[in-house]
Amino acid sequence: MKEKLEIYESNYKNEKSIHMSNNLISCTILPELGGKIASFYHKDKKFELLFQNKKHEYMKPDMYDDFSLYDASGFDDCFPSVDEGFADFGSEKIKYPDHGEIWSGCFDYEIIGDRVKLKYASRLLPYTYEKTIRINENTILIDYKIKNTGSEVIDCFYTMHCLINCEKNMILKFPSETKKVINVLDSSFLGKKGSIHPFPVTQTYEGKSFLLDHVKSPDSNGYEKYYVMDKIEDGICGAYYPSKGIEFVTKYDATKLPYLGFWVTEGGFRGDYNCALEPSNGFYDSMKSVYDNNKFLKLEPNTDFEFSIELSLISVTD
Repeated sequence: MKEKLEIYESNYKNEKSIHMSNNLISCTILPELGGKIASFYHKDKKFELLFQNKKHEYMKPDMYDDFSLYDASGFDDCFPSVDEGFADFGSEKIKYPDHGEIWSGCFDYEIIGDRVKLKYASRLLPYTYEKTIRINENTILIDYKIKNTGSEVIDCFYTMHCLINCEKNMILKFPSETKKVINVLDSSFLGKKGSIHPFPVTQTYEGKSFLLDHVKSPDSNGYEKYYVMDKIEDGICGAYYPSKGIEFVTKYDATKLPYLGFWVTEGGFRGDYNCALEPSNGFYDSMKSVYDNNKFLKLEPNTDFEFSIELSLISVTD
């Protein structure tokens, strides 16, 4: 069957949107909310991958707002950092916002043939941020270009923040070489920040088995965040939903995004039940941490940082 592609402007929860659809999937983009992908839907399976805004409309954030007070849904980008904090910029110290700058940015956009091109000029630093989105069969393809337009090096890192729905029996798919993870939040299950655990099975501080490639039930009232200890070479990760017969696969260039974090809330954060596999080129989350570990991007003047991410929903026959 010939692929039937549709792209048109619309409205999603009272927010300006761009809808992209073919025979297999659809996605919804919110250009004025950081270019967020708000929906990724598999038609045959009637399956929505992305965690949804629990309210009937979106609130518009300002750049230095607290991310936790907003919707925390869908797929948005963290850049130039994740946590709020200070970065060196020439002879200055620049304060980076919570969750980065991009999520609060209003993007210009144009529909060009079979794709949507979104562009944002930073209000914080001399850089432009572009992403071009298209769909093909069961896949969303995103090409990024971040350009330093100034005369000073920009210390920064990109982190993918794609919040997907959880279900108790889902299986998390980490890159094949994952052997150890480092806990980066104090946890009632995994212990103190900085503790290192074998993957995929470890022990809680009470000596009970803990499966790092599964999620717990939403009434466990927990949340965790950990990073794969070493650089990733195999840039493939995702999740399998056995009750839905569907697998979510993320593919990316691990030479560009060599670190991988994982966030999950099982009711412990605002009652939400979602998780996110987070490819990044910073280790990890804050500028202080990436400086301490010397693992971040130094974006040179008049230089582009380009990379691509593919998100696929694959129907699985048992």
